[in-house]
Amino acid sequence: MSLSEALAAVVRALRQSRKMTQDDLTVIGRRARNRIERGNANVTMETLSSVASLLEVDAALLLLLAHSAQSGESVEAALKRISSKLDALKQDGAIEAITTLPARRAGRPASPDVQQALERAPLLKAAGMSNSEIAQELGVSKSSVQRFLTKRSN
Repeated sequence: MSLSEALAAVVRALRQSRKMTQDDLTVIGRRARNRIERGNANVTMETLSSVASLLEVDAALLLLLAHSAQSGESVEAALKRISSKLDALKQDGAIEAITTLPARRAGRPASPDVQQALERAPLLKAAGMSNSEIAQELGVSKSSVQRFLTKRSN
């Protein structure tokens, strides 16, 4: 059984146990609902989260149940395994690093004066920095650095 098929079985079982029809999963389209319950869909994180919300469970629980169904591992054993791995991540400091990540905004980073920042690009390139490092230093995209350096060299 594939993971998609296992997820299908879990979603179907939870939906039926709650006396819901596929039409009650209104957040996603009919075709997508059918494909999910047949195990013919690779579900996005957003869709998984929406389905979980409608079924009144956590998306992580849906994944855990699906993985258990696929692997034949009991849910209790899977929970113990995950708990052990979570403890190891806490000891390694990974959990703290994840929870302290700065929020990343979508789109182009704000810069009061992009042109002025890009004027520093050739100096940073001459100092041996990569385009990625320059972009991070200046708060602009890597493609902006590349375009600027290309224009300057012509």
